[in-house]
Amino acid sequence: MIYLGLLIVIPLLLAITWVIKVRPAIGADSIPSGVDPEGPPIGSPPVLGTVSSNSPVSENDSLVISGNFSDPDTSDTFTLDVTWGNGDRDIYEYTSGTTGFSETHQYRDDNPSGTISDQYTINISLTDSSGLIDTDTITITVNNVAPTLASVVITPIINENGTATLSGDIVDPSSADTFSLGVIWGDGNVNTINYPAGTTSFSLNHQYRDDNPSGTAADEYTISLTITDDDGGSSNDSTSITVNNVAPVVQAGADQQALIFEVVSFNGSFTDPGSLDTHTIEWNFGDGTPVVSGSLTPSHTFTRKGVYTVTLTVRDDDNGVGVDTLEVTIDAFILQLPMAYR
Repeated sequence: MIYLGLLIVIPLLLAITWVIKVRPAIGADSIPSGVDPEGPPIGSPPVLGTVSSNSPVSENDSLVISGNFSDPDTSDTFTLDVTWGNGDRDIYEYTSGTTGFSETHQYRDDNPSGTISDQYTINISLTDSSGLIDTDTITITVNNVAPTLASVVITPIINENGTATLSGDIVDPSSADTFSLGVIWGDGNVNTINYPAGTTSFSLNHQYRDDNPSGTAADEYTISLTITDDDGGSSNDSTSITVNNVAPVVQAGADQQALIFEVVSFNGSFTDPGSLDTHTIEWNFGDGTPVVSGSLTPSHTFTRKGVYTVTLTVRDDDNGVGVDTLEVTIDAFILQLPMAYR
């Protein structure tokens, strides 16, 4: 009997085991035909609403972009990837339940150079924790801001042929701008100086060789400045300086002694810091004869005995006058008789 029972039970167990092996997995019949269960996530992606900004902004200002988004899966977290169009990229993380964003970015300059404003395309990508993505783009404008000059000063008063120092500040919100400074000195000279990005001040020296126009004891010059950035933005400023004439310094020469009718030679000189000044030269020999002009080395003959004050006068074209004198002592002839008549 036992043996007969085993013969009945063992085939029954084998049949049950075979049924278990070939039975389909629970829920397998719910996967649609052609879908790879290891493929992309299934579900609804997040949806970006309208993205807005405070464009246009000025260089070095902050741009704010903001927007709303939704996701049917309330448990999803989010990653916002923003490329700002100027080479910068930022990634922001948000917790589940977040429905909006507002992010800030600083544009240091409007590039490329040579334009008063530039447009940037911002690419926005929102990814939820299921790996689903929505994207958007917006275009914004960054305006150049013209540089300005501040605290411009120059040495207020100098003498002709002296050197003045001109200095001031360069103000520009963009730390990436380069600059060109043009200076008209008021005496016919013009300079243009280039400065690299980040420059905030300048200091220049200039020599005024003369006070012009002629005929004045001092003259005022207006210095005009123009600062221009690499995007063509510019502004102007000005200041002034007074340049004084300096009178020539004269040397008439050493005192002399001579005889009546003897030719006396003079050798005068003068200095004048005004290297552009012209001069007139006059000798008064003090004996009533006409004044002699034009030479520093004249000759003169005195016809009477005495002591004469000789005056050399040098006058520049701005009426600066230098004077010096010397004394000439004139003796009578000494008649010496031959020894036989003594």
